[in-house]
Parts: sequence; structure tokens; C-alpha cells
Amino acid sequence: MIALGDAGSFSETTGSNQQLVADDLAALAVSHPVDFLLYLGDNFYPTGVQSVDDPLWATAYTDIYNFSRLPFFYSVAGNHDHYGNALAEVDYSALDSTWIMPSLSYSFAWILSDSTRIDFLAIDTTILADPAAAGATKDETESHWRWIENRLKAASGGNLIVYGHHAIYSSGTHGDNQILIDRLQPLPCRS
Repeated sequence: MIALGDAGSFSETTGSNQQLVADDLAALAVSHPVDFLLYLGDNFYPTGVQSVDDPLWATAYTDIYNFSRLPFFYSVAGNHDHYGNALAEVDYSALDSTWIMPSLSYSFAWILSDSTRIDFLAIDTTILADPAAAGATKDETESHWRWIENRLKAASGGNLIVYGHHAIYSSGTHGDNQILIDRLQPLPCRS
């Protein structure tokens, strides 16, 4: 598994830094096979995709990655994806088996070769941390919080990885996210 966020961008004038990252990931996967990627949002710069037919699907995804070495992308939306049509990323899941995003937030399990189960909770942190950017109402945001809390309570009690776009704590330019510190970090997980 590899986690990758803010994947880069494509520009007609400067080319693609994203291609350099994709090439390095494919090279790494030769010696360290990768079952899947957690794609952590801001998947399409600067303003997301507009539809499942948006040309960015080719220039920033299908023409970039080596799917024989990086077979599945379990994706979540970031704020830049919400500046476009984040639901188009959900809809794209029905068209391309490598892109997995059945809803803006979802859960899945992965079984390792030694039969260890790992549960994943993919959450749209933009709805939580910046509802205006996600176009979410207060009721939609609160419903999302309840969904997350219920999923955490129902977790199998073993190995759980929760991922989304916004960091709870960060030494980067955006800094810590007080909403996620106050509301996400304290949520209980059944153990």
C-alpha cells in the first residue's frame, strides 16, 4: 500500500510533475509490489474534474499511472476536487475498475497474505473541515459526522486505518486543523 495526496498537476506550459511521481511509484513497485494506493485527495488541480468525461481523467490519471504495477486507487476527495464536481469522481468508479470511490466517504477491508484483516475508513474531510468548499449544509456535515462515528464504533476492533485529505496535525503551511482535533480525534473506536 502507498498513500499519495496532492498528487501533482499537469500544465500545458510546464508539463507534469505528476508524471515524475507516477514513474517513481511504478519503479518502486517493481521491487516492492503494491496492492493498492490510498489516493488522499486533491486528485485533480486546480479545480477538480467537471464530469466523468473531463479531459483531466486522461492527463492526470489514465495516461499517467502504470496500472499493471499500481492496480487500484482507493480515492477520497480534497478541497480542490470539491472546487469542481467531486461527485463525478464517485461516478467515475462505475467506468474504471482502477478508480475506487463508491461515495464521498466509504469503508472497505483488505486481507493480507497472512490472513490479517485491515479495515479502512475513507472520509471526505472537506465536508468536515471546510463545509463551504464542499458545498455542504450544516445538516449534511452533521450527518457525515454521525456516519463516521457509527463506522468507528462498528469497526472490527483489529487493524483500522482512517484516511482523508486534511491532516489533523500538520507542520505544513495549513497547520493543525482545529475542527478535526476537536471532533475527529476524540471519536471512540471499539477495541
